[in-house]
Amino acid sequence: MTEKETRTERLFVESLFERSMTSKNKVKDNLVVNKLTGDASTRRYFRITNGNDKFIACLCEPGDTLADFLEVQNVLKNEGVDVPEIFDQVQKSGYLLQEDLGNITLLKKLSLVNSEEEEYEVYKRVIEELIKIHKVNRENYHDKSFTKRSFDSEKYKFEYNFTMKYFVGEYLNVKVSENELKRITEPFKQMERRLSSEKFVLTHRDFHSRNVMCLENRYCIIDFQDARMGIPQYDLVSLLEDCYYNLSSVNKLKMIDLYWENFLSPSKLQGSKEHFLELYDLMTIQRTFKAIGSFCYIFHTRKDERYLKYIGYSFEKLRKKMSKFNEFKDCRKILSGYYYEH
Repeated sequence: MTEKETRTERLFVESLFERSMTSKNKVKDNLVVNKLTGDASTRRYFRITNGNDKFIACLCEPGDTLADFLEVQNVLKNEGVDVPEIFDQVQKSGYLLQEDLGNITLLKKLSLVNSEEEEYEVYKRVIEELIKIHKVNRENYHDKSFTKRSFDSEKYKFEYNFTMKYFVGEYLNVKVSENELKRITEPFKQMERRLSSEKFVLTHRDFHSRNVMCLENRYCIIDFQDARMGIPQYDLVSLLEDCYYNLSSVNKLKMIDLYWENFLSPSKLQGSKEHFLELYDLMTIQRTFKAIGSFCYIFHTRKDERYLKYIGYSFEKLRKKMSKFNEFKDCRKILSGYYYEH
């Protein structure tokens, strides 16, 4: 974006913010609008300082409706989940004004911990917020759009094809033979059928260390507009098998036990703990494979190289998890051949 385009965008945000202040009978006071560094999404964020008050404004792309975000925000807030306060919104302009949660993501906070004990305490708090999300009773919100969306076989198939296109096809530049494609695809199909046949909870859908903001004693959840129904491991794996951060193996096991004992076992959504752990490993394969596809997609479509550094760590995690399942033996070998020869 050129300097002129950036200035025009800031002026647009400033005009929308002044409208927000007028609607609340507040005045403009040394107004400053600064654009923030973007994340993996196409939404643009701005920090607005008005006197002693600070806000975050979000501008969405055309077609990226705010309706889902506002709907889920209202539900999560009603259920006691720590989510950002919303002060104003203009859906036709893709404009959202919310509280300023600062600059400390969970990932940044974790970079400052000094011990496994500190790391444990941080993750414990985040797991508590995740359990609140998973405890949301679908029957209380049957008219909400997120209850109509789910991680079914079609959604998993889309995510598989997405990674095959952008990781294998574009990033590795591999032309897959018909025989190899069948051997890669078949175990994913089996896994997708298993994962989509389990009982569902409300899932955040992107519950990783960049989507939790830390300020004072709060762990505030953001970027939940794509929430949908799915198995609880989808979010749990996103957090504990995060492609951005390597959680200590000791704390990972503690968090898995904490989640099982405080939610999944009492809820009886899944049978034995062995069954739960098997689904956890399968979901790690699915989520990690999708994450690799996302990193490659961002690079291919936006020439943004920031996420390429996570591919190596993610692929090793994927390979090790696949090695636990005999049905992934051929798939693992073929993908490893593609990757290590790249």
